Amino acid sequence: MEQGKNGKNKFNINVFMVSSMYGAKSKNPIVRIQYGDFLDVMVAPGDARDLASNLLQSAEAAEVDAFLVEFIAKVTDKPVEESAIVLREFREWRNERQR
Repeated sequence: MEQGKNGKNKFNINVFMVSSMYGAKSKNPIVRIQYGDFLDVMVAPGDARDLASNLLQSAEAAEVDAFLVEFIAKVTDKPVEESAIVLREFREWRNERQR
């Protein structure tokens, strides 16, 4: 990533960084997760896998949500804001099915 004048990335975008570690004192594997200057945590590999799964599921849901809102707006010829009402109901339905 290109660096700007302040030493941060050129586009002022926070970047996720993930690295593996070994805790010499605890004798446990560790995954370090960093996000810009806001987050720097160390978690167990199982928790890191859970987070990764949640990120993938959320990314997929976000793309489906965007597609659904735009599709409904197009076929009903209504503003996106009105289509978002259907999105709220869809999310509730989706959340119930995932439990």
